[in-house]
Amino acid sequence: MIASAVITFVTFNFLGMRASYGRYAKFSTFSEFAIPARIGWFLQEVPSFILPTVAAFWQIKMHSLSLVNALILLMFAGHYFQRSAALCAWNPRIQFHERRNTTEMSPSNAGKEMSLLSNSKLESSDGIVLDALPYIDDQHYTDEHRQLALQLIQSECKKFPMTKNYLRNLLEPDYDKFLTPRLIELQTKLSNKQVGPEAFLRSNQHLKRQAEKEEVELFKLRSQLYELNARRKRSQLQAGEKLVALGLTWVELVTKNAGMVVANDTLEAEIRVIAKQLKVDPGINHE
Repeated sequence: MIASAVITFVTFNFLGMRASYGRYAKFSTFSEFAIPARIGWFLQEVPSFILPTVAAFWQIKMHSLSLVNALILLMFAGHYFQRSAALCAWNPRIQFHERRNTTEMSPSNAGKEMSLLSNSKLESSDGIVLDALPYIDDQHYTDEHRQLALQLIQSECKKFPMTKNYLRNLLEPDYDKFLTPRLIELQTKLSNKQVGPEAFLRSNQHLKRQAEKEEVELFKLRSQLYELNARRKRSQLQAGEKLVALGLTWVELVTKNAGMVVANDTLEAEIRVIAKQLKVDPGINHE
């Protein structure tokens, strides 16, 4: 019976500790939910109270352990829950977590993060925006527009800094101090070594094959580049045709709409003249 009590106590102690201290994990259970930090962290303390309490009542119901053992488990649960509740209320780490959720992760600040690109948008003095289709628009871009594009690129690159160079604070290595007289002598022999004619020819053939291979790779890359540019040009030309067709349709609809307005005004004037001659109400209501 004592062994059973010890095993039960240690088991639920371990489970309660794991459930409680799960808040210190990198990926918390409630990290993806928009709830206050203290509430979320307090909810993670609940298992540390529920598990030993359920164990105590289960032991009482099954009569497999003494009532003293059950009361000990219940006292442990209450003490542990009170300590955890106090920790959730005044722990500086939790206060920092809550302050971060209420300030940095708020919807207003999230909207600011999403609108960084729109806030950094630049336009030229003549109102030309640099997000046009170069194969369609008739704009004549100058050096000022090029500088404007470079400013956009630089402002975008500032948001994504380069990877930190961890070796910038270290001194340049002095490789000469590792050279011993014997190594210098071996290096001199290698530099003065003469290669035979056959080895020299094989080396030239190997270099030639390597150069041909690199030329083939270069040709493939250039072909892909030309294909990409051609595909982009075709897509922009197709989009330009659609834009021109939509523009003509819009002009046609606007013209028809204006003609209908003029025709309605003319008919209303004629109706008023006829109604005035007949001395009747024209019945025209613009509401």
